Amino acid sequence: MENIGVHFTEDYVEIGYLTVIIFFGLVLNTGVFVQLMRQSRTPTASTSFLTGPYQLSSFNLFKVHLCITDFGILLVHALGKLIWIYTLEWHMGGYYGCKAYQFFSAFTYYANSNVVVSIGLDRLKVVYTSHIQGATSVRRVRWMLAFSWTIAAICSLPQLYVWETIIFTNGNTTFQQCTTIWQVRNIEKYSFLNIKLGREKVSLISHNLNHAFPEGNDKADSDTKLPMIGLLGSFVNSVGKPFPAGVRSSLSFISSGYPNLRF
Repeated sequence: MENIGVHFTEDYVEIGYLTVIIFFGLVLNTGVFVQLMRQSRTPTASTSFLTGPYQLSSFNLFKVHLCITDFGILLVHALGKLIWIYTLEWHMGGYYGCKAYQFFSAFTYYANSNVVVSIGLDRLKVVYTSHIQGATSVRRVRWMLAFSWTIAAICSLPQLYVWETIIFTNGNTTFQQCTTIWQVRNIEKYSFLNIKLGREKVSLISHNLNHAFPEGNDKADSDTKLPMIGLLGSFVNSVGKPFPAGVRSSLSFISSGYPNLRF
């Protein structure tokens, strides 16, 4: 297993761009988050002009939660992956750390996708109704966000089952890796057939174990497929629905309920 602990060119490339993405992502996302928290808030039924309380507008509430999910992706998935690629071996919490990392990585992606879908569904609601959005829209958005986070957690639960650590030795060297149960079974099968497979096959398996992390990218792609279908469905319905007279006259359905909307 001569490939254990050896970085390849693609590892250094990935370390470089992950470092850049994490740095600029945190800086930009922090700026957006601070700006959102400083923006004017909307009054409630019990709001006093001088003393408040004021609350975030419904769309700003969406954007705050979107920022939170972005922080999660950067600080959990991206930073964890950067450390993992740098060390090649799994050092972050052993068996339970492996499961926790994969759970929260999936959770942040699911939550991000669900919040985006919630925004699309909320826009669809605005298209179908011509009344001005007020306190009821804030309550609706809060329920949608709570549902988005809950579904994200439920959909991430399988990660606690399918990921585990495998420990094997090469002479005096002990190597630990976080991988899926299917890869563990393959390793056990190949180890049993080691005599027939030969050293070249074992080296290939070692390479695959060292570079198991790209599965996170596949996971991110799969996490966004269903939310993307929902978002596309909302968009198609919005376009296909004749606008109510009040909305059609102003043609401002995107910002009608959200005067503070900025992109």
